[in-house]
Amino acid sequence: MGLINGSLQIGRSALMAQQSMMQIIGNNISNAGNPDYTRQTGKLAPVHGSRLQEGFDPGAGVRLVGLQRHIDNSIEQRLREAISDNNYDDLTSQVLSRLETLYNEMTQNDVSSGLSEFFNAFSDLQSKPQDVAARSVTVQTAQSLAEQIQTLRYDIVNVYNDLHKKMSDTVDQINRITSQIAQINGQIAQTTSAGGNAGALLDERDRQLKDLSELVNVHVIEQDSGIVNVYIGSDPLVQNNQARKLEISKETNSSNLIVPKVVFSDNGKEIQAFSGTTGAVVDLINDFVGGNIEELDNFASALIFEVNKIHSSGQGLHGYKSITSTYAVDDANAELDKAGLTFTPQNGTFLVNVKDLNTGQITTHQINVDLNGVGTDMSLNDVIAQINAIDNVSASVLGDGRVKIQTDSDNYEITFSQDSSNFLAAIGINNFLTGKNAFDIDVRSEIADDPQLIACAKDNLPGDGSNAADIAQLRTNPVDSLNGMSIADKYRMIVSDLGTKSAGARQRHEVHQAIVDTLTAQRESVSGVSIDEETVNLLSTQRAFQGAARYVSAVNDMIQEILRLF
Repeated sequence: MGLINGSLQIGRSALMAQQSMMQIIGNNISNAGNPDYTRQTGKLAPVHGSRLQEGFDPGAGVRLVGLQRHIDNSIEQRLREAISDNNYDDLTSQVLSRLETLYNEMTQNDVSSGLSEFFNAFSDLQSKPQDVAARSVTVQTAQSLAEQIQTLRYDIVNVYNDLHKKMSDTVDQINRITSQIAQINGQIAQTTSAGGNAGALLDERDRQLKDLSELVNVHVIEQDSGIVNVYIGSDPLVQNNQARKLEISKETNSSNLIVPKVVFSDNGKEIQAFSGTTGAVVDLINDFVGGNIEELDNFASALIFEVNKIHSSGQGLHGYKSITSTYAVDDANAELDKAGLTFTPQNGTFLVNVKDLNTGQITTHQINVDLNGVGTDMSLNDVIAQINAIDNVSASVLGDGRVKIQTDSDNYEITFSQDSSNFLAAIGINNFLTGKNAFDIDVRSEIADDPQLIACAKDNLPGDGSNAADIAQLRTNPVDSLNGMSIADKYRMIVSDLGTKSAGARQRHEVHQAIVDTLTAQRESVSGVSIDEETVNLLSTQRAFQGAARYVSAVNDMIQEILRLF
């Protein structure tokens, strides 16, 4: 009876083992459509024992000794890296395409067209400087261009601010996912130490790691215990069952824009985000979008200063009885190139022309602007003192740091010319445009109200349009403020650079998407469930179970025969 009971035990072990194998196969089949599931197979091993009376030991059946997860950690890491790179390029491409739309090039409402119309208007004034209607058109054209530039910057800043929100949301997602990974790490450690199977927990953690890689570039190192440590660059993000929190710190850059940075909450160190959504947002804020705003500001600043340098040295159809500068100094006693002006004057001179309206006589007075770096350079007060020395003219520094120049009576008016110091443009006297950059560029209100003040002439002569011609030539002439590039070329460079970056991002996205697809297929070949393969395994297991059942039935018949002998 002992040998027969041993035979029953063999059959019982076979039934239990094949039943367990069917559950494993069934679990695989049920997850056939789950991209985050890792296929498992059972490991069977013979049971030793059940010695025969002849002295042989054929074994005592079979048992399930383990589960194997079919996973290639190398493919998993490469796939996470590819997903991170792909997300970077995808978001970058989307944002840059949005910027291209804002520039609205190749239409009638783009800045390029407005810039061309602006210079064309001054070109028209060259031949008909006495035409008040042409002057009004020039003002309207300039106002339209300024509005286009301001609107473009405003729209780009809106994109910039949207990226701030995107960064905040992304950091919240990272903190949530890393907290879950740390928690799962703890559960895996408990399960494996108790001898259990953590397959479902491992699959869930792999899914969380994949989600995390979409947000930021991470490197995963698996420990012998089954837990993983996650790093951003060389900095740990998750260790064992602990996750480090991230937060956002903010600074202000030279363009008065808030620049957010993602840092570790515990030590304030900036993370090394090279890819993923975080890397894309960081680069878009610091380079692509932030850099585009900076370039647009540089373009507008150059347009303002270069136009004003020419305009401030010219004369309109009449002069000024009083004029107030548009720019202010921080300290009227400081050297001019260190007084806080947006645009910096240089060593040189300019002329103040005083016209007696009763006689038509013009007297010219040279004002020196000593900024040669030898000895003590001039301050604003030093320049004002020279202007005050002119008969029938007075000048003062207002409380807000601006300059006011006026005649002592209505019988006189003043004009300006031959400014080699750029003082007039830097301080904002007789300028055509106001503002510092693309944010506030505009036409000076006095000229908008009285287009006769547009300085088309150079020498106070009727019919002189040479100054307007010089402004028109800024379209193609190289300028110092743009390192020898023309204003029109500067804008074309901004648009071209944006188009190049956008096209590059789209191409990289296509490449990385192909890499993701290839690695996903490789992962599927290793970890994915094949219904055909599982069907074959199921039939094999079913046959084995049926065979074990018949074996048990046969042994049971033998037992019944033996019992009948007694």
